[in-house]
Amino acid sequence: MIILNPVFEIFHPEYHVAYRRFYDEVLAATKDPFEMQATFQEKFATDPTLVGCYRTASPTTASIRSRCGTGRPIRSSTCPG
Repeated sequence: MIILNPVFEIFHPEYHVAYRRFYDEVLAATKDPFEMQATFQEKFATDPTLVGCYRTASPTTASIRSRCGTGRPIRSSTCPG
């Protein structure tokens, strides 16, 4: 039985842009999944910032490139952060 499963506000500023917004905007407004979908789905799906982040940023790709090259992380997008 799970009594407590804490959720921490730890989001990578480049790779978790949508997670942060979901946590701050959606969960602050409602916990009902049907209301979340009706209210926020279209807004998040068409947000130019989020679309741009998902097109240009990939944490998996960045981590593979950083291991193969100099070992330093490579910033691959212009997402907020």
